[in-house]
Amino acid sequence: QRTLSKIFGNIMLTVFLLTLLSNVDVLLVKHYLSPELAGHYSALSTVGKILTYGVGAFITVLLPMAAAAYARGEGEEGKMLWLSLGSVASASFAAFVAFSLFPQLTVSLLFGGRYLDIAEHLGTFTVAMACIALSTTFINYFIATRNTSFVYLLAFSIAVEIGLIAFAHGSLGVITHMLVFSSALLLLLMIGNYFFMYRTKSL
Repeated sequence: QRTLSKIFGNIMLTVFLLTLLSNVDVLLVKHYLSPELAGHYSALSTVGKILTYGVGAFITVLLPMAAAAYARGEGEEGKMLWLSLGSVASASFAAFVAFSLFPQLTVSLLFGGRYLDIAEHLGTFTVAMACIALSTTFINYFIATRNTSFVYLLAFSIAVEIGLIAFAHGSLGVITHMLVFSSALLLLLMIGNYFFMYRTKSL
């Protein structure tokens, strides 16, 4: 009973942190920038997060399948992780190419001509979203294999993101680059956590 309560508590904490990760940049932008620029950043965020929503199916399927494989003890959960990472990476690369080559067309189709000034930041923002999507894939794998070592790293990355945006928020471009730095840090921490917690134990 205590173990189940701990697992449930960790899952709830993870959901909270991931929700914060997805929204804290928009909240900070609303605080630091003018309402007009904040609205433009919200539009940029909406377009960029199409990627995270699009690859959500791969990430959602990973959790129950990896959990079941882990429970059986067959060692197949690792293959599911790499298959999911490959799918997310491929979709992320396709989105980056499309948004980089046709940013104005993408923005026009979604919002019309009102937010065309965000088009120049769309490719960069997609890089941040790709890092977050890949990190979320690792996080779901950690949950499936009952590993909560990532929680502090996730919280640290969110704190870094808040600190970076609080320190540098002069324009949409600057904030977008701060988001790239913090999301890349998150991905590096998740990769490092995976190799430390799983690969070193198998040697």
